[in-house]
Amino acid sequence: MRISECGMRNGKAHRVSVDFVFRRERVAVFVDGCFWHACPRHGTMPAGSRAFWQAKLARNTERDAQVTRALRMAGWRVVRVWECALARSRAGRTMARITRALRAAQPARSARVPFRQNRTTHGAAGRDAAVRGGATSSSASWG
Repeated sequence: MRISECGMRNGKAHRVSVDFVFRRERVAVFVDGCFWHACPRHGTMPAGSRAFWQAKLARNTERDAQVTRALRMAGWRVVRVWECALARSRAGRTMARITRALRAAQPARSARVPFRQNRTTHGAAGRDAAVRGGATSSSASWG
């Protein structure tokens, strides 16, 4: 997904790597690795070059927060899932979170009314004349 699609342009990167994108519902699902995104349960800090890794992981989590904010401001629902939440023992809860986000993002059925021609306004003769290119008073609004 391009950063411009989520309303974010102030970074050097030009893309946001989303693991699962549901465009119609405007839901973005990220699966964050426990090591690279500093999972509070399973994230570990390497013993060597500790200062480097602390700074690196802090930048990753800050970038995650910026991307989440930008997507939400652009009207997207963001679901962030830890890698460890994909384990069988937690998969049900994880899928429930994603399902809730998708259901909340769907427009109400009553709001999606298909377009239907109002026969009392145009009538069959006016509609047929408009299709053939005839000039009737009702075909003028068809443009």
